[in-house]
Amino acid sequence: MTTKEEESETESIESDYESDSSSLSSKSSSSGEEEENELKLLTGTERLLREISLERERFSRRKLALESQRENLFGAKNSIATLITQITDYKNVLEGEKSELEAELASKEEEIEKEKSTTIALQKSIAEKQKEKSQLMQQISDVETQHEEALESEENLKNEMKKETVANLQTLMNELQRIEEANELLRLQIEKSKIHLEEENHQHEITKKELDKQSELTSKAFANLETLRVTNEALLSQLKAFKRNTISYSSTQRTTSPIKSNSYSTPTSPVKAASPISSIKTEESLEEKDGKVAPNYKLVRKLDVHQGGVLCSLIVGGQMWVGCSDGTIRIWEIETGQTLEDRKHHSGPVFHLILVKDKVWSCSLDKTILVWSPKKAQPEKRIQAGNKDKEVWTNAFMEADQFIWCGCSDGLIRLWDSKNMKLKKEMKPEGNSVGSFTSFIKRSNAIWSGTSQGTIYIWNCTTLKLAQTMIGHTAAVNSFTSIGPTSFSLEIWSCSADKTIRCWNAETYENLKVIETTSNVLELMQVRTSYYVWSGSDDSKIFLWDAKTYEQVANQEDILNKHAGAVNCITFVDKKNEIWTGSSDCYIYVWR
Repeated sequence: MTTKEEESETESIESDYESDSSSLSSKSSSSGEEEENELKLLTGTERLLREISLERERFSRRKLALESQRENLFGAKNSIATLITQITDYKNVLEGEKSELEAELASKEEEIEKEKSTTIALQKSIAEKQKEKSQLMQQISDVETQHEEALESEENLKNEMKKETVANLQTLMNELQRIEEANELLRLQIEKSKIHLEEENHQHEITKKELDKQSELTSKAFANLETLRVTNEALLSQLKAFKRNTISYSSTQRTTSPIKSNSYSTPTSPVKAASPISSIKTEESLEEKDGKVAPNYKLVRKLDVHQGGVLCSLIVGGQMWVGCSDGTIRIWEIETGQTLEDRKHHSGPVFHLILVKDKVWSCSLDKTILVWSPKKAQPEKRIQAGNKDKEVWTNAFMEADQFIWCGCSDGLIRLWDSKNMKLKKEMKPEGNSVGSFTSFIKRSNAIWSGTSQGTIYIWNCTTLKLAQTMIGHTAAVNSFTSIGPTSFSLEIWSCSADKTIRCWNAETYENLKVIETTSNVLELMQVRTSYYVWSGSDDSKIFLWDAKTYEQVANQEDILNKHAGAVNCITFVDKKNEIWTGSSDCYIYVWR
């Protein structure tokens, strides 16, 4: 046998002793005594062979122990991972040398006597290695203890956060119930105002008839009649102003509910028909305080909806479809601003409109969904939003693949097949009370959904599974807008009744910025030709924001204070570079 082979054999025996050192320490005292007694009876080569056999048994037991330890210590820190790697390398070396030892065992039996001295030296080395192993095992034990303490601390923190979240949700539910009661009281007050307006209108008609009779009887009273006519026209103007103020007031109060600001009053006082289009030119430019030129938007049209506040809008080809609080859908020609159609097939406020291929879907407080033909401007199918025996309506739509996602008032998302218009699935976050779903936006393969309690849930469009829960807002999430390319947004902005706008990283879901405002923000819309974002609020104000700096664009007073009611919808017309804003004051303003 060569010197290299002797060294290899020595290293192999040393590795056997070294790998089994921890197993030797773990054996029971009785087993150790039996093995020692058995070895004392043997001498020479038989004793060494028996020792090798015993070492192999110890190696087998140690291998099983190491496998168990590796599974238990898989998630430990870097020091544990390093130790596992060393142990694995050690095992591989032993397994490789095992086959060599078996092949050379017969030839080495004659040389065992010559290597006794070497074995004694190796035993000393094994004792040293055993001490090192004991130290490593102690380190592993310490790391395991630290890991268990960290897990216990993390679990306690999660339990505390869960208790705090449950308490906050209960507070929000109580507040929501109080708001609903206040809304019901306000609705009754509005009904009383409507009756009062009708009585005044009837009285006015009687007065007018009496004046006409007096005019026929005597020409001498013509001067007095002319005076009365002027007075009557002034009364009509006051009635019209009172009607609009009532609608604006009701819309402002409704915005505290999970649904966008809606005006439910429909005054029936005879209002003098006005021209539906009023072109207004504004010569003043809008500039920032630091001297940089801000977007120079000018008001080019004022469209009168007459009755019913504007709640939502949708571009359909060259038309603008507008959903109103009186259940009417009005269709305007974008190019000329002319009214094309006036359709009332809903019995409640129209909350949202969406274009699905060649159909328009609309949802309303009347608990129905209508599917329209844009060419005929007529509904082709009526869908019940929920069960017939349950008060459920749809607040918002979003199209994703073959499904139409419907956010409902009972806290469920219902998926309708866009082809056969049949209900395919109902979803909700497991174990969570969301109030109702109020808004959607699609980004890549994900759907962002806002709720009346302020939580944002992100769903995978393919698996239909909940991918992320985002907590930040403390009140209803009214709207979303995407910042960046339409197909792959860089950021998602959300606005809420908690008077904030939150800017989120669309990829990592990090909350980049919280913009504080002074009122309930109802609508957000980014102008695709720039990095400016428009926001509409329930206090009738419109603000412009710079998406790069998250700051408000200065000197926008002409836009800021134009509407007299809650600004519920903002739509960008790309082909004409126009922005249409709709409000509860029954007007649509067109900016360019």
